[in-house]
Amino acid sequence: MNLSSERVLVAETQIDAENRMHVISQGDRLDGIKHASTQLSPPPVPTPQTPKTGITLDMPAHNFAPGDSCYLKAILYSGSTTPTQARLFVILQIGTEYWFHPAWTHDANFEIVSLSGGVWEQMIIPQFTWPDTGSGSLDGIVFWGAMLDVSTIDVIGGMDGISSWSFGFGPG
Repeated sequence: MNLSSERVLVAETQIDAENRMHVISQGDRLDGIKHASTQLSPPPVPTPQTPKTGITLDMPAHNFAPGDSCYLKAILYSGSTTPTQARLFVILQIGTEYWFHPAWTHDANFEIVSLSGGVWEQMIIPQFTWPDTGSGSLDGIVFWGAMLDVSTIDVIGGMDGISSWSFGFGPG
């Protein structure tokens, strides 16, 4: 082995007060001393999230066949600790036709709900078994949900406070 052609690398790392890592290496006589540094990123600190205010609609699937379990629930969120009342709108849209919960008529209907800080589940359509629809099928059915402030008629949560769930059905 020819020792004159081997290179020996000795390196030292240091982290300074500004969270920069320095690598100091001493190579052979030709390289001299090399110094490199880089800014280290501290681990991310979780940012506390503002509680969501609004509604999320939930169903067990987006496509249903005979015998499938089906339901519709609304998950209501309130980031405010001040108790308030809201108009809960849940609307079924099929094409250009709309039906309003809780009466499921074409007339605008809503349910009054009481909110204070937290999360609640509101069953809109209780669990049932999807019926046999023969060879019939339909896609693009949409449930829409929103809560409106009873005094101002503003959507609680703004545009983020509006939820939808698209689904369809067909033979198994």
